[in-house]
Amino acid sequence: MFSAKPNALLINRPSEDETSKNLTICVKPVFDSGDDLVEELVEFVEYHHAIVGAEKFIFYVDENLNVSPLFMQYLKYYSSIGLANLHKWNFYESRLELHEK
Repeated sequence: MFSAKPNALLINRPSEDETSKNLTICVKPVFDSGDDLVEELVEFVEYHHAIVGAEKFIFYVDENLNVSPLFMQYLKYYSSIGLANLHKWNFYESRLELHEK
């Protein structure tokens, strides 16, 4: 017959101070991003920061290819609060490098 005594399993969890998420999300190059995509940008960053635990986002931006001023304003805001790193990226130069190899 089964014992009525429960089995105990001791689980040691580190305190909040001992854990570090260190999750960085690298986002594909940003170009052709109009005002209509600002809401998606904010949703993406806020969800992954608050729910998933991302501490940093890396954005590659080609401002010469239709990135709206409002979209850039949000990217620069996230950069100013330390949540994002913005890197200049040239779509045409990267394509040339692929074909030269």
